[in-house]
Amino acid sequence: MTDRLLVFSNAEVQKLLKEKFIPVACNDWYQRRRKDAEGEFFRSVANQGPRKGKGGSTRQGHYVLSAGGTLLGFNNNRGPERRLQMMRSALEKWNRLPATDKQAKVPAHGKLDAKYHRALPEGAAVIKSFTRALNKRGNHFTHLTGEIPGKLAAVDHLWIKPEELAQISQLFHSGSGALPVPLAHRIARYHLMDSTRGEPPFWKKEEIKDLSISMVKNGKLTGKFSMATDDGKRGYSGTLTGQLTFGKDAQLIDFELLATGNHWGEGRYTRGARPGKTPLAIYFKHVARPKAADLIPPQGIHWERGYWQAER
Repeated sequence: MTDRLLVFSNAEVQKLLKEKFIPVACNDWYQRRRKDAEGEFFRSVANQGPRKGKGGSTRQGHYVLSAGGTLLGFNNNRGPERRLQMMRSALEKWNRLPATDKQAKVPAHGKLDAKYHRALPEGAAVIKSFTRALNKRGNHFTHLTGEIPGKLAAVDHLWIKPEELAQISQLFHSGSGALPVPLAHRIARYHLMDSTRGEPPFWKKEEIKDLSISMVKNGKLTGKFSMATDDGKRGYSGTLTGQLTFGKDAQLIDFELLATGNHWGEGRYTRGARPGKTPLAIYFKHVARPKAADLIPPQGIHWERGYWQAER
């Protein structure tokens, strides 16, 4: 994470990306597995480089390629100088390509591999989440300063099914009640964790020690949560407050939820946690008109059935 931050915050890297490249982001976990045209194209490019995914292993990295699939450069999580060197070298290779190799006919995509393709269900809501590690001074929270791993906000998306929206709408118009159990557990297991330093381990069902998310009068949300591993080395506990608003036609107008509490511990890919129990906040906000970047699938939906049926 620190390497990536250094690379993409570099002004020269940003300038080159904007002026000389067409940036594309995809999730290697899906791409290296999917058995369709998109997966085949990705693997054909990656296999030209050092990460050939032997035994199903990762092909993660940063690739520079032509539209036809010729690999021009590869680098994985290095500092800005090495990245710039790779990008400049790739541009030189691009400039030496024949004109015919700089173009490509885009074939029909064909059938998608549903096992490794995630799309927002029709009628579902996109809720953007922002996770931030904080300091507490008296009754006030402040953001982290200095060169501290995880000082910036991590972004993810919570998806809410249309049938769950209908249930919540009924609660809103009737006055009060608990949120649907699958949704409450989805929020707890796949969204209430510290993702500021990398991809965190998600909570297991049995690691939820306490959880309640309810709507009270006028759409106000309130609740509490507590999750911890069996050995107690990692956990997060705190409170929830928020606001829901629905129109007369049962359409979601707004969804806001704030989780605040203390987090402790780290995972395999989230090393460098602050010692002890430290403040962590997660803010959820409804995206009324999602753009392409808002439709990135939730990180926790790799296991699709587990994400939608988090209570089981």
